[in-house]
Amino acid sequence: AAGDAGSADAQADARQHPGFPASSPHVWACGGTTLLATRTRILSETVWNELARGQGAAGSGVSGLFAPPAYQLRAGIHPRSADSGRVGRGLPDASGVADPVTGWNVLALGRLRTTGGTSAVAPMYTALWTLVGALRGGRIGMPHPALYATRRPAFNDIRKGDTGGPYSAARGWDAASGWGSPNGRAIAQVLGVHGPALRVQRGRVIGRSTPRELELT
Repeated sequence: AAGDAGSADAQADARQHPGFPASSPHVWACGGTTLLATRTRILSETVWNELARGQGAAGSGVSGLFAPPAYQLRAGIHPRSADSGRVGRGLPDASGVADPVTGWNVLALGRLRTTGGTSAVAPMYTALWTLVGALRGGRIGMPHPALYATRRPAFNDIRKGDTGGPYSAARGWDAASGWGSPNGRAIAQVLGVHGPALRVQRGRVIGRSTPRELELT
C-alpha cells in the first residue's frame, strides 16, 4: 500500500515522501483511485485525491533510496524525483479503488459498510495473485517483469488526477497511478492462465461500488 496521505505523506516540509515498503522494488506498490461504475462498465476513474476536503489521497512518488528496477528500465520508464531530479524506483506499480466513498463493501460484525484506502487495494491484488496462482497450478513469483513488459493492455489506464503534489496521471505508467487499475482477465492471461479455466463474474452493485472477482471453475 502506497499510503493514504498523498505524495507528501502529510509532511509539511514541501517535499515528497514515498512510503516504505511500497518503495521497495521487490514489492507490488498499490496506489488508489476514485471509481464510478455501472453494472457493466466504468463511467470514470481518476486518481484518488480528497486532500482539498481534509480527507485522504493515494501515496506515490519516486524513491530516493532505491534505484529504478530493471523491469521499469526495460519498459522505458525512468522515474525522476520532483525534489532531487534523480532517477529512482517509481511507485505505485498499479492502482485500485481506494476512495472510501466508492470503495469496497465489507461485512464486519454483521453490518455492511464501504471502506477504502490503499490498504484495501493491497489485499485485492494479493487475492488476484492467489487466484492466478491457483489457476496456473503454482506460484507466480514476482509479477512485475511480465506485467511491465506487457504494459497497458493488462490495466485500465488512468489519465486524470494527481496525488496532491507534482505527480499527475498521464498516458501509460505514471508516478500517480502506476499502470492504472487492474483488468483481472488480462492480467491472468499475461501471467500464464489461458482457456476455459478463466472466467470473470460480475458482482452485484451496491451503491456506487462494483465488486469483481475471478472464480475457479
